[in-house]
Amino acid sequence: MSLPFLTLHLTKNIGLSPVLAGSIVAIAPVTGISTSFFVGYIGDRWGRSRLIPLIAFGFSVAFVGFIVANQAWQFFVFNGIYGICRSAFRLNLTALLTDISPPHLKKLILQTQYYMINLGACIGPLAGAYFFMRGHTIAFAITALIYLVFGVFFGIYFIRHSVDQTQKKAERLQLQQLLRILSRDRALLYFVCTFMLGALTFVQFETNIPQYLYDLFDTEGVRYFGIIMATNAVSIVLLQFFVLQWVSHLSTTTVMTLGLFPQVIGFALFAWLTPSLQNYMFAMFIFTLGEMLIFSNTYVLIDEMSPPELKSSYFGCVELLNIGFIIGPIGGGWLLKELGGQWIFMAASTILAFSILIFRQGVRHYVPYQSK
Repeated sequence: MSLPFLTLHLTKNIGLSPVLAGSIVAIAPVTGISTSFFVGYIGDRWGRSRLIPLIAFGFSVAFVGFIVANQAWQFFVFNGIYGICRSAFRLNLTALLTDISPPHLKKLILQTQYYMINLGACIGPLAGAYFFMRGHTIAFAITALIYLVFGVFFGIYFIRHSVDQTQKKAERLQLQQLLRILSRDRALLYFVCTFMLGALTFVQFETNIPQYLYDLFDTEGVRYFGIIMATNAVSIVLLQFFVLQWVSHLSTTTVMTLGLFPQVIGFALFAWLTPSLQNYMFAMFIFTLGEMLIFSNTYVLIDEMSPPELKSSYFGCVELLNIGFIIGPIGGGWLLKELGGQWIFMAASTILAFSILIFRQGVRHYVPYQSK
């Protein structure tokens, strides 16, 4: 509802250049990467349920900051806070889900987590477009309030239900030991590289593609963007479990390999088809078919290969995909300015095709934790 419109807010309302706006957006993944190992380590050692309410309050601070900021350096600071919270929240909350899930339901629960995110995203882009055209910062205020409520709810709920006791903690683990363990897992390194390239391409939807649509269709492009992103979310909500059921007999690594191909084709269609709302909705639908297979199984794959006491740390490694969120806005902004928006789609399709080879290298070294 709010973050995809941050770039538009920076360029159209604050008056920043696309490159500077892209740099501000990129600071969030920088801080996320810089702190992901540490917050994963703290989650494994100190307790995930203790961190999550604090992180939710941090989100509120960041989004209030987006409202009051009027200079570039202020947006750098608050988006940096947002980046830390985004990384820490996602990895610790997902690890907490694996702690409390019955083994036979864990895969379904992790896939349902992704489904619920997209259920909210069905109305998020449309609501964001509505608020952006009327108040610019209204969506930031609503988001800040939502996270504040979440923080209070999580804090009370976790204490009442003794959620902290469900976690197997690595209380004696030293940070140097953790880094040694993670760096020796070659499958993890290949998978993280694949996720990083996926993030580099997907972040274009959050940053440069809204600008491209605005330049192409003027203010109508804002509405088009909301519809295109809603197409993505609605497709997932309506079809995810049917698609996952169709491939349920396949291994997680095979399903994710198959998922990369529709993403390659989807971006190619964005580049080749005549620019129109209908064509872009179709291209997004094809891309989304692959996204269902990739995104809904990413944490399933990492859960399958990680020791129970190191869940947050392994999920923290996945946060290295934020390198793609750093490079993507700046590189895509340069392509948009120098060559035009269609080159963003062509580059993204090529990069995703290359990522298939990298992912299959990871599969060669992949061993589930139960088999180690």
